[in-house]
Amino acid sequence: MLDEQALCLRCGLCCDGSLFAWVKLRSAELSSARLAGLRVYGEHPADRGFAQPCAAFSGRCEIYFSGFYPKSCSAYRCVVLKRTAAGELDEEGALAILLRAKQAAEELRVALGVKASQSLRDQIADLKPDQLDPLVKTALVEYLTLLRNAFGVDGIQDALIPEFNRT
Repeated sequence: MLDEQALCLRCGLCCDGSLFAWVKLRSAELSSARLAGLRVYGEHPADRGFAQPCAAFSGRCEIYFSGFYPKSCSAYRCVVLKRTAAGELDEEGALAILLRAKQAAEELRVALGVKASQSLRDQIADLKPDQLDPLVKTALVEYLTLLRNAFGVDGIQDALIPEFNRT
C-alpha cells in the first residue's frame, strides 16, 4: 500500500499552480514563508498567503521535510489521497489518476501557452470559453471534471460544465 506522504510527493499538482492560485498562511508563518523564498502577499488574514506555483516546488517540494511546511499545505488532502487512505483506491489506481491529471495539466499548459512560472488555475479562470478552440474546450472540460472528482477542486470555470451548477 502506498503511504500518503509518498503519494503526495509523487504528485505535486497542489504545488505547481494546477489546482490552486494561492495558499493561505497563518500570521505566525509569514516570516518563515518569506525566508523559504515563497512569494508572500497580503497582511489581512482573509487574503494572506503565497502565490502558486510555489517557489519551493521544483518537481518536488523542497520544504516538505523542513521545519517550515505551511499548515495549509499539510492540511490539504485531495480526494485521491482520502480514497487511497480509506482503502477505496489501490496504489495503481491512485497513480493512474495522478498521471492522467498531470498529463492533462501539461497538455492544457501547452495549448493555452501557460508558462511553468504561471498558475494554470489563474489562466483557466481568466479564459473566455466561447473564444476557445473546440478541441481545447473539450480538453478543458475533461480536466475540470477530473479536478473536481479526483481532487475536490472546483469553482474555476464551472459554467462550462452544466452538472456542476446543479444543486
